[in-house]
Amino acid sequence: RVVNHKLLDNKETKAFLLALGVKLPSLRDQIYNTILPQYEKDGEIDTDAHFRLFFDYFLKCPNEEVDDFIESIKDLEFLTYRTEEDDQTYRGAAESMYLADDDLRSYFETKADTRFIEIDDYRKLTGDRKEEQLLDFLRRLGVQQVPVFKEVQIDPWSRNDLPHPHYT
Repeated sequence: RVVNHKLLDNKETKAFLLALGVKLPSLRDQIYNTILPQYEKDGEIDTDAHFRLFFDYFLKCPNEEVDDFIESIKDLEFLTYRTEEDDQTYRGAAESMYLADDDLRSYFETKADTRFIEIDDYRKLTGDRKEEQLLDFLRRLGVQQVPVFKEVQIDPWSRNDLPHPHYT
């Protein structure tokens, strides 16, 4: 249950609730009970605040829970990205993005809709001293650092846009 925050403005009410044993929810409880359900509905989401909480919990999470935690958030669209074709910022799942460097930008030069994570924004959110942990977090979520190749089976006879060999 959640206590209306306005009740906590009154010192006597706050003291009474603390005496009853009511306390702030743990970071884990806040993530699993409040934040994750928001991604099941359409609507506005403060992805920067959620990213900070997810990242903080990742850093504090017991080792045996890290994989489950990553699994529970990796498909959520809470990371922001841009493409070369559009200066607009969008949000998406980590697996659909690349961590840009000059080589990757050059490689994807002809594919202007490639999603590059807004890494500088996340560096500002986490602080310079946490660069290694940030990159580890993003990699575990599925952000790519090298081009991903997917094998696709094509039946050439069912495609009208491919040339068909002619037999005589």
